[in-house]
Amino acid sequence: MKVYRVEDKDGIGPYNSEIAEWRNSVSKWRMRIAHSDDIHMAMFFYGEMDNLTSNEAATYYCAFSCMADLFAWFNGFEDDLDKFFKVMVFDAAEQNVIIPDKTNIQILCLNQIFIKRNESVLVNSMSFLDAMDFV
Repeated sequence: MKVYRVEDKDGIGPYNSEIAEWRNSVSKWRMRIAHSDDIHMAMFFYGEMDNLTSNEAATYYCAFSCMADLFAWFNGFEDDLDKFFKVMVFDAAEQNVIIPDKTNIQILCLNQIFIKRNESVLVNSMSFLDAMDFV
C-alpha cells in the first residue's frame, strides 16, 4: 500500500529531526505545542502498540494512508516544514503497517498509521509545498 511520511534528509520526522536550524527554531516548538492536543494522538496511545516489545515498537514510524491526512495533521505548518522536510511516498507491505483501531476512542482525532519504514520501499519524494498539489 502507498503511505506518506514527512522526513528530513536523514529519514527522520519533524518531531525528532536533528537539523540544527529546525531543532532550535520557534516553528518546531510552536508545532510541538500545537500538537500536544487530543487530536494529534501519540503512537503509543493506541492499543495495537501494546503487543510489541520496545525494540519492535522502535521499528515503526508515523505515516499517513493518504496525502489529505498528512496535510490535516500538519495544517498551518506547511511553509515551515517545506524549508527542511520532504513528503516521502513509500510502498509498504500490509504486514509492515499498523492501522490503529479508533472505535473505542471517544474523541475526534486525526488519522495516522504506523509503518516499518526500513522495510518499506521509497517510490517518490517531493517538497512539502509541491505535495499539496496532490491533495
